[in-house]
Amino acid sequence: MVRVVDGDTLRARLDDGEERIRLIGLDAPERFPGPRLEHQARQTGVPPQALRRWANAAYSFARRSLAGRAVGVELDVQQRDEFGRLLAYVWTGQVLFNLELVRQGYAWAHPVPPNLRYAERFTACQQDAQATRRGLWGR
Repeated sequence: MVRVVDGDTLRARLDDGEERIRLIGLDAPERFPGPRLEHQARQTGVPPQALRRWANAAYSFARRSLAGRAVGVELDVQQRDEFGRLLAYVWTGQVLFNLELVRQGYAWAHPVPPNLRYAERFTACQQDAQATRRGLWGR
């Protein structure tokens, strides 16, 4: 069972109880103003106001796709971040949801070593989204 926190963070009930899960391989725009959003705007070249709109769109897409559903969780090399969140790839059936966020332009590829299992696929999906001006790349 999943509850969406934002475009790249979930809460899910696993065997050991509820976990905060940070989707790995991507970064999604911040929903609220602040230094992190400003950094993302500089990084992507997308104005902060547009990023916030896409942050809300990513949140809505994740809620429609995941809320209340059973999902599969796949771990990589590093299992937790500095905030104690479980770092994971989330699967809905045969679909890697992390990758789908990048493919649809709700997020961008953000590989962080050592969790690089699907890094090339994330980069290819981002390049395709940019080339076809999907999601935040079409503004």
